[in-house]
Amino acid sequence: MKRFNSNSIVFALTAGCAFAMSTYAADTIIVNDTWADGNRTSVGVDGTGYDTPWYAASTSTLSTAMPPLVGACTTSATWWTIFSGANSGNPLVTLQNAGDEIKATLVFTPYGVAANNSSLGFDIALAKSPTPKTTDGSQTGQQYSGYSVLMNMGTTLGSTFNLKEWTLAGTGSLLGNASNWGANGTSGLNLATTGTSGNQGFKQGESYTFVMDLVLDGSGYLDITASMTGGVSNGGLNGVGYESVSYTDTSPNGLSYDTFEVRPTASSQAAGTFDIQQFEVEQITLVPEPVTLALSGLGMLGLVLARRMRR
Repeated sequence: MKRFNSNSIVFALTAGCAFAMSTYAADTIIVNDTWADGNRTSVGVDGTGYDTPWYAASTSTLSTAMPPLVGACTTSATWWTIFSGANSGNPLVTLQNAGDEIKATLVFTPYGVAANNSSLGFDIALAKSPTPKTTDGSQTGQQYSGYSVLMNMGTTLGSTFNLKEWTLAGTGSLLGNASNWGANGTSGLNLATTGTSGNQGFKQGESYTFVMDLVLDGSGYLDITASMTGGVSNGGLNGVGYESVSYTDTSPNGLSYDTFEVRPTASSQAAGTFDIQQFEVEQITLVPEPVTLALSGLGMLGLVLARRMRR
């Protein structure tokens, strides 16, 4: 009578499991806010999306009498959202495993765009706040972590589009001072930069989309992409329809995020009004395929059978 080779059984089951070890990307929309309810501080289901609360350093600069979210800027304005409380209480977004990703998207239309200027007058940050501020009013200084883009906004570009990381060792305003940001621990430097002075800038009444995408890779590095796309006149923004930078941070200053902030410095350096049509946050994680989990169980069963056959 033939005897089964227990080693062959284990090999076959283990090989099957190894062959099936695959993953798929689970995409969770944490926020998809269009202010359908006309309320900028509500949390939860909002039409077909999820609300996130928005706050302003000065309440007169931000309103939602009806969609969209309208930001007005004369001297300077600061608007931020704490998205960790959206979508029925999702926790702080933390990138933990290879392939984990967070993508924040802001869609807006500027009006009263400034003339050509050399300032980095329109700034956006994706960060973690140690103590998130969930009321209107002036922000207190904190030890933030995260990334920002400090960019030029004018009808003709007069400066660049700069990706930076939080470098301030102490506490400070998130976007209130450009010197709080830099690269690799040094204030004032850029992780990456793009844009050409003299190229087409922003156009009044045209839609623009800002995206910041952070992905944790297998080495524990953070792959960062930031872009602004839009405009259809004269070739579009930057003469090609976009400004985009990419950078791999080998020593990320943080992997958790709960805050998205926008700061136009002044109407003379950015725009007078911003109609914000959408804010979205996606969290993407890699998870095992269901068949992988089943075959992993078979692998364990194979080990048990092999031990019994050897007795």
